[in-house]
Amino acid sequence: MTTCTHCHAPDPTGSTLCVHCTATLTRQLQQLPRMYEALGILLAPSMATGQGRGGKGGPAPLPVDGDTFDLRASFDTVYAWLKAVHDDRHLRGPRLVGDSLTRLHTAVAGLLAHMPWIVATWPGAGDLASEIGELHRSAATVVDPDPDPAAAHRPLPEHRHLGSGLWRCPPAGPG
Repeated sequence: MTTCTHCHAPDPTGSTLCVHCTATLTRQLQQLPRMYEALGILLAPSMATGQGRGGKGGPAPLPVDGDTFDLRASFDTVYAWLKAVHDDRHLRGPRLVGDSLTRLHTAVAGLLAHMPWIVATWPGAGDLASEIGELHRSAATVVDPDPDPAAAHRPLPEHRHLGSGLWRCPPAGPG
């Protein structure tokens, strides 16, 4: 029996990651491109027009939120981990081309393709799980701040269920 290099729980499979940590890492990797894209939407300048004089165009966009920008840049760690896997397996470096989202999809797919080897024998698996977990948590606090996925689909008390997943909102009050 070995110990999981991430959660340090006993692992009867003899792997570097236990079954739970492997499933969590896989799920987190799969969700990263969606989170990266959502962070990008938050960085897009508003298309709202100003209240100023006509004919001059809209106001300059608000400055970019530095924390969101930095968080989005931290997704580069996924590329670094794929390169580390390639290096340790004596493979040619990963070919990451295209825009940043395409490169992220490619890096995630590469890590997932190597997951059986990562889990079975790679000493870096625990660190990989830790860093991807931290990246996922950091991004989730911005793009999905409610950790309860059912909360997004839970109706407010004044809503009435109509069946087949439909809900009727209460009528708008005088306003």
